[in-house]
Amino acid sequence: MRRQRLVLLSFMIMICTAAVPVTLAQMTHELSWGVDEGEEFVYALQRRLVNDAWKSYIETVLPFVAGLSEGQLVIVTVSSLDNITGLLEDIPVSYCNLTRENDSVVILTNYQLMVVPIGDWSLLTEAGGFTTMPGVTVIDNEDEWGTLTSGVFEAGGLTVSLFQELRYEKENGTLVYLRLRYSSLGNDLVDVVFAQWHAAMPTVLPAELQTSTLLIIAVAAAVGLVVTILVYNQFKSRKSLVRQLGE
Repeated sequence: MRRQRLVLLSFMIMICTAAVPVTLAQMTHELSWGVDEGEEFVYALQRRLVNDAWKSYIETVLPFVAGLSEGQLVIVTVSSLDNITGLLEDIPVSYCNLTRENDSVVILTNYQLMVVPIGDWSLLTEAGGFTTMPGVTVIDNEDEWGTLTSGVFEAGGLTVSLFQELRYEKENGTLVYLRLRYSSLGNDLVDVVFAQWHAAMPTVLPAELQTSTLLIIAVAAAVGLVVTILVYNQFKSRKSLVRQLGE
C-alpha cells in the first residue's frame, strides 16, 4: 500500500500500470503541509459524462462521482494529515472528507487525492517515478505541480484513448483541477472535470463537440456546397438556353 501512494496521484485511474515509486527510506526533504486540519475548500463537478458501460468503473476509481450530479458543489474538509518527520520512509498523505454543499450529505471520507505536501516538488516527482513513465508529462511551473497522462489501451474490443490531467496548487498543495477523459472512435466514453471552485466560476462547462458530430457537420457542409454548385450550373445552363432561343 505504501509504495502506491504517489502512484495514486496520477495512475490510480488508469486501467493498469507497472510503475513503482522510488524508495524513500531515511531520505532528507523539505516537505511540509500547506493546509491545516479542519480547513475547507470548495469544488465543483463541472462535467460528468459517463457512458453506462463505464459507470461502475469510474465510480470505483473516482468515488465522489457516484454522489454528485454535474454542476454540484462539494465541500472538502481536511480531516487529518500524516505527521511529517525529519527523515522520511514514505510520502506523507492527507485525508479529506467530501460533503455535498446543497444538502450537507457526506459522500466520501478519508479521501487521499485532494492534498499533497508542499515545498519539495522534485522529491514528489522522483518518488512517483513520473519522469520515466511512458505517456506522462510532469507539470512543474511557478504556481502548479501535477501530471498530464495520455495513452491508448484496449477495452471491450475497443481501442480507447486516455487523457488525464491533475494539477495541484504549490501555495497550499490542494488539488486545483482534475480531468479524466476516455474516448473511442471520436466519441467520449468518459469525461469528468472536477475543479476547485471560486465565486464567479462556472459550475458546469459547455459540452464539447464530438469528432463524429464534427464529421457529420463537415459532410453536410460538403454536400451543401456540391448541391449549391449543381444548382448554380443548372441555372446557368437554363439561362444560356433562353439566350439561344432568343437569338
